[in-house]
Formats: sequence, C-alpha cells, structure tokens
Amino acid sequence: LYSQLKLSLSQSILEPLEVTEVLRGSGFKARGVISQRVIQINQPDDAALLEPMEWFYGHITIFGRRAYLLQGWEKIAFRRRKALRTIIQTELEEQLDQPSRLSWLRERSTWILNQCRAHRLEE
Repeated sequence: LYSQLKLSLSQSILEPLEVTEVLRGSGFKARGVISQRVIQINQPDDAALLEPMEWFYGHITIFGRRAYLLQGWEKIAFRRRKALRTIIQTELEEQLDQPSRLSWLRERSTWILNQCRAHRLEE
C-alpha cells in the first residue's frame, strides 16, 4: 500500500487547473491548463469553494482509481489567469525538444509553482 502511494505521489503533476463543472455535494471536474487532461475529484468540501471557470493549482494524485486534490491548493486570481497561461505556454514553446508536455510539467514543477503563486488570489 505504501509503495502504491509513493508511486502515485511521484506521478502527480503540478499545473494550473480550470474548474469545468461543480457537482454540489459530490465533487467537481477540472481540466489541466497545459496537459488538457480532465479529472473528476469527489471531494464535496473543496467543491463548495469552487465555481466553474475558476483556476486553481495544487497536486492531484490518483490512488485506488480515484483522484484526490491534496491539501494546500490555492485559487488563481480570475483576472490573472490568461497572463499565467501565456507565460507558461511561451516557456513550453521555447522547449521544442521536449517530447511530452507531461514530462515538461514534471521537470519544471518548481518554476510552475512560482508562476502560480505570483498569480494567486490575494485575500
């Protein structure tokens, strides 16, 4: 069980995500801004804090065929999301030799985290 959890965490990807659908009382669906992967997260407490079209960043890990959003996620300011997408896509396009967006996201996770923090929602 421990080795499965360790593998799951090592394969998680940090990227900004867009909420595509909120299932009140159940969870929500989100799409990776860069990877375009769609994932359903069945966490009603987190779903209550999100609205469609909002962006957030955090680690999502798959364990036992279910997706989990780990604690510590934060929202991206609504008016800053397009600027964040432009910054990340510009950097990605400069890395033409990268065969996979997912491997690029893993390699650049610290840089992506810093960019997301610079564009997060200020309370």
